[in-house]
Amino acid sequence: MAELGATIGRRKVTSRAELEQVAFDLFSRQGFDQTTVDDIASAAGIGRRTFFRYFPSKNDVVWGDFDAELERMRRRLNAVPAGTPLMDAIREAIVDFNRIAPHQVPAHRRRMEFILRVPALQAHSTLRYAAWRQVIADFVGGRTGLPSNALVPQAIAYAMLGVAIAAYEQWLASDDSSLCDLLDTAVRTLTSARALTSLRARPSRHPRVRVLPNSAIAASCLNQVDEVSLAAVGYRHNPKRRYSFCTLATYWNFSTWAIRKSANQVG
Repeated sequence: MAELGATIGRRKVTSRAELEQVAFDLFSRQGFDQTTVDDIASAAGIGRRTFFRYFPSKNDVVWGDFDAELERMRRRLNAVPAGTPLMDAIREAIVDFNRIAPHQVPAHRRRMEFILRVPALQAHSTLRYAAWRQVIADFVGGRTGLPSNALVPQAIAYAMLGVAIAAYEQWLASDDSSLCDLLDTAVRTLTSARALTSLRARPSRHPRVRVLPNSAIAASCLNQVDEVSLAAVGYRHNPKRRYSFCTLATYWNFSTWAIRKSANQVG
């Protein structure tokens, strides 16, 4: 009876996308925190149980069909030809993942406003970000022969997430900007030595910092790391090993230097 009563006098929502827009309208008018699942179901002309057939929770509404899109990015990366430079493949996949049809741009802007600027959504977002990073890390691990939870795949995954969020922040701040252009530029800048000459890593004098061997150069770093195992540069994955903050910083400096070195080599 509750399901039937909820539909009287209003057109019943019949798709996930329609329910999402009903929820977005309520979030915009009432605020995310002040809007309940019952509010959304009532405005959509459906019952509470029907709402949960579409979304596991209110927090999941703003993410739309994220899991399906994530799987699409994974398939795209898996289909990348072996000769494609690592960072080029990642850049193109990130741009494609975030490509939005012109008529969907207003709705996507509203979605990202919620995701990035509603405090109540931040904890839930970390789960989604982790899933996104894992796709990148799995791809890097597959190309390098490292476990996906090793430092280098994880460092690249975290870096790419940071790039994507920075590009989205810029996009939201400017109505006439192109999201794909911002993402493309951001990844290219991060992987370009010429654009980052002022950020060259300097050797650390900290006594606990490991000094990576000169043989690290042999990796041709990240743009060509597909052809060389990172084990050859002195890094061995050991899940039981404990790294100091300074040691991790050294590896991170190497990974960013590696990107820049590779960019120099490929012109």
